[in-house]
Amino acid sequence: MPSRSKDTSSATVCIGLLALVALVALVSAEVEDATWIHEAAKPQAPREGMRQPEGGERRADIQGHGHQSAMVMIFHPLTRIGLQKGSNLVKEGDARMEVGAGGGVTEDGVGVWEGQPQAVKRHDPKYFEKILDMPDIQKTLDACVAVNGTTGQEPMWNAAGTKGSDFRLVKRTRGPDGEWWSGGVPGDTLNASVIRDYVQKKGFTLVLNHLDFRVDGVANMARSLEKQTGIAVQANLYLTPPASQGFEVHWDPMETIVLQVAGRKLWHIYDPLVALPRPEQRFKPTAAQVNQTARRSVILEAGDTLYIPRGWMHEATTAHSDGQEGEHSMHITVGVDAQTLTTETLAHLAVRQISRASGVG
Repeated sequence: MPSRSKDTSSATVCIGLLALVALVALVSAEVEDATWIHEAAKPQAPREGMRQPEGGERRADIQGHGHQSAMVMIFHPLTRIGLQKGSNLVKEGDARMEVGAGGGVTEDGVGVWEGQPQAVKRHDPKYFEKILDMPDIQKTLDACVAVNGTTGQEPMWNAAGTKGSDFRLVKRTRGPDGEWWSGGVPGDTLNASVIRDYVQKKGFTLVLNHLDFRVDGVANMARSLEKQTGIAVQANLYLTPPASQGFEVHWDPMETIVLQVAGRKLWHIYDPLVALPRPEQRFKPTAAQVNQTARRSVILEAGDTLYIPRGWMHEATTAHSDGQEGEHSMHITVGVDAQTLTTETLAHLAVRQISRASGVG
């Protein structure tokens, strides 16, 4: 058992199909330039007579991130030729690696952090089964064990409660001010059947935090990224039923990497209102502000990667406007805090602490 993982047992959380609803139209100008979306070559079918590894053998090989590159796996084919030397993930000299924009992404993240959004379309729905598949999630959800419990048997704590932040149930909802907000479900903990009903019958998104402490493959990937970049990372799981949306338009104070594991999801990404904002600059963008910015969109399918720099606003939905039937979505969000602790940031933090101490803020 890896040091980042908790012992879990098995179960099933099923998502039934909901009626497809129309996506609410936004007036933001759509960016027509699609150079930020990179098409990887479709995986070739095995030649006749070629021996195929068993599932367990394949997973063990891919999960050996101590000797392989998680950065190459995540951003291929945008990674620079030669970075994967000695790796079983991608063979050196693979022609697909020459697609990289701006010289590509280096193994420590240079060439991607704080740049432009990037999407990789792989046409390989099993690509991320190398680090996570449904049995992993079934085991985690059935166990419902808190990450920071003292006995290893405490139930997962609801982030909307007072005791922890193991999971959240969220749904985009219109507030009394006319703005969109993320509505949650109260309570310190909820049993599996209640969580299932909120997802299946009420259209809530389940957010499972600390996935890198729960699933072996994700733990290995997180350790590899931390070793390569020198930066702490976190990994959360998002499970959304058909025709649903969990969060309103928002931005994150960290670099965000989305790994689409199953299903499909439509993402809208908006130009930032503040360039490379720091955490202490956090604010909620209004609909009027969002509608005045340019928007780019992409549908992620299983096996695809999306990178969103910090400060770029975004939203995601399983209610598609492309005429195809809606389906569930499961993705991992990897958060990478690539900021440096600047003198200006320390000054902001000091002012905030002084204000709180004096009762001003």
